[in-house]
Amino acid sequence: MLGRWGINASCVAISPNYIITTRHQGGGVNSTVTFGGIEYKVAEVFVSGNADLRIARIETPNGQPANLASSNYVSIYTSTSEFNKSVVLGGFGKGRGGELTGEGGAPYGYSWSGEGNSTFRWGANRIDGTATVSAQDPSNPSITYTSYSLKADFDAPGAATAVACEAILAVHDSGGGWFIQDETDHWTLAAINAYVTRQNQAWYDDPSTSPTDPDTMYGIRISSYAGWILDTAKFFAIPAGDANWDGGVNVGDLGVLAANYGGTNKKWQDGDFNADGIVNVGDLGILAANYGGVNPTNLKGDNAMDLNTFIVPEPATCIFLLVGFAGILFQFRSRHKSG
Repeated sequence: MLGRWGINASCVAISPNYIITTRHQGGGVNSTVTFGGIEYKVAEVFVSGNADLRIARIETPNGQPANLASSNYVSIYTSTSEFNKSVVLGGFGKGRGGELTGEGGAPYGYSWSGEGNSTFRWGANRIDGTATVSAQDPSNPSITYTSYSLKADFDAPGAATAVACEAILAVHDSGGGWFIQDETDHWTLAAINAYVTRQNQAWYDDPSTSPTDPDTMYGIRISSYAGWILDTAKFFAIPAGDANWDGGVNVGDLGVLAANYGGTNKKWQDGDFNADGIVNVGDLGILAANYGGVNPTNLKGDNAMDLNTFIVPEPATCIFLLVGFAGILFQFRSRHKSG
């Protein structure tokens, strides 16, 4: 369900052919995303106002539907009861480096370590509240994103408010996910990794250590955009012969194929279902074999994964820095409204 966006970020699959991620890491149509070691390309991008959030339709390099298996995508969390829930975090990129120590040798955090977004890591935290976050696009300062978000602090090992394997975001985590259990105990996507308040280091929320300037992370709140997400993405696999991506194989698809019959340099949406670049009798046979077929449209809540199987405690403290995040806000504290 978690993938790599290009070489600098992460993304989450929410259906067989649609993923969700942040906008500030750049890229767009024709960007490469990777799930389970398999590369796909972005075919379409959809944004929600000026929020730092986008949905992308993905396909294979030769233009076929991605049709990810149900174990590779996750349902979204639509309730607004996220506060104080335990959350599992996922992303790609940098990890925990050397320990930072203050007065008397007491640890107050870690430095970041590693390069790129090639390493996949999980961590945990607890949702502390909500915020409305404004942040500039790092590659185009004239663009400002404003997003409804969830927030969580980085609590020190052994602190009363800490959870097992407590983690915080780092460079290249942008677009990864915060996962919580819904009312039926299924794991769902509650937020998209977006921002953290420090670069190159992670500091604990622990008043007993010096310095005392703890880090906070922010994820774009999925429940605030649930209506847009459900209206934008398609939550079914695309059957062979479905040229117009409506989940069925019918006269509309036959019309598309007929209009392109005999053509070259064609793609799936033109009626080329076998990816040979030509619309011909072979594609007509595929359409005929599936004519009248309809894929279900009720996959929004059918898939669930046991994320506990992915949380691997590190030796000693089990506290680590979650990797891979691009959205650092250098003057963040003065530019957001907390709730």
